[in-house]
Amino acid sequence: MPSKNFTDRFVQTVSFNKEITEYTDTNPGSHGLRLRVNKTNKSFSSLYVAPDGKRKRFTLGTYPALSLKDARAAFNQLRVKIENGKDPSQEKRSQRLSAREGSTFESIAKLYMRRHAELKLKPKTIKEYQNQLVSDIYPFIGHRRVDNQELTKRDLIICIDKVVDRGALVKANRITALLKAIFRWANEEDYIQYNPSYGIRKRCLEKPRSRVLSDNEIKHFWNHFEDEGVTESVAIAAKLELLLGHRTSEITQQTKKQIDLNTDKPFWIIEDTKNKHDHKQPLCDLSITLIQRAIELSGESEFLFPSPVNKFQPIGPHAVTKAILRRREALGFHFTSHDLRRTMNTRLAAMGIDLEMRKRILNHKSNGSSSDINEAAYNWHKYENEIRTILNAWENQLVAITEGKTLPMNVISLNTIAS
Repeated sequence: MPSKNFTDRFVQTVSFNKEITEYTDTNPGSHGLRLRVNKTNKSFSSLYVAPDGKRKRFTLGTYPALSLKDARAAFNQLRVKIENGKDPSQEKRSQRLSAREGSTFESIAKLYMRRHAELKLKPKTIKEYQNQLVSDIYPFIGHRRVDNQELTKRDLIICIDKVVDRGALVKANRITALLKAIFRWANEEDYIQYNPSYGIRKRCLEKPRSRVLSDNEIKHFWNHFEDEGVTESVAIAAKLELLLGHRTSEITQQTKKQIDLNTDKPFWIIEDTKNKHDHKQPLCDLSITLIQRAIELSGESEFLFPSPVNKFQPIGPHAVTKAILRRREALGFHFTSHDLRRTMNTRLAAMGIDLEMRKRILNHKSNGSSSDINEAAYNWHKYENEIRTILNAWENQLVAITEGKTLPMNVISLNTIAS
């Protein structure tokens, strides 16, 4: 590496000669200043040893935008920082990150919500995330910087454990998952270089619910759910969940234009589904009777279950959930709205309906196995006749249960179903 007493004339006239060349200044006032000459430009820089022991290069600027005089002044300022135990490269990086959009956790989280969550997630999930951020995260770490490692893994654990201390273990798991998602996104988008959420574990092991209603519970639910404090329309929505196996939100958000009862094979189409796949559901006698009554109750609203406050909006799925909470004690047994969907699926399994058909009825997403990929990509048969036959058999079982009759749990063979 050639050494040279830098002068304005030398810096101006030195040129690239087949390969990159770096010169070292021998001037006592700036000994160690370097000038790198490559094919496209000339740049001033300095090599130094950082506090962590690593050897680093710090680029001061390019010539002629940075003159020799200014380069020497910057070089001397750099040496002062190094002698005081600072890392100029780290400082420069922190300043660059600070200049970017978002430097506190709250800023990064809002970017995540705007640029990722609101584009890819369902409104219900977005609302849950917003509530978790505002109530359980922002008050504790929202103001902390994330671009300079001020916010640590321990800070996140303390934030999560505040939820644990309230006894909300499952919610603590949700908070953990949200924090991980935000930091993973921020790291991928280069807003942060360090992910403090890495390695944080769930606060409890969540067991899948296994509640299935018995015959007596089904009978009591069907005949007495709307006895007191539950409107008829909400009761119909809950009964349709047991009858058709749909998610509560898919039922309560249904519009009338998605229902066709004026055909020899009535159906409705659910557009806003969890797996984002439209679901055409055949309808049988009992479900048609319930839907016709819901249409009568809904008046001129476009929704099958309009809000009693605003007919231009549907009731929320929580209307069914809250109605169940109000009625559980009077009914004498505890259950959730999702238990109705699980009960329907379990009863179909007992009737001999195989997994693939039950997944189609409940509109479950495939698990990604090779057989599922083959089904998704190459099998476009919708099984509507088969599903209609299955639902009709389930309706017969349900009517028998609600009327206190004993009906054999006949096993259905799809081979006997005419396409």
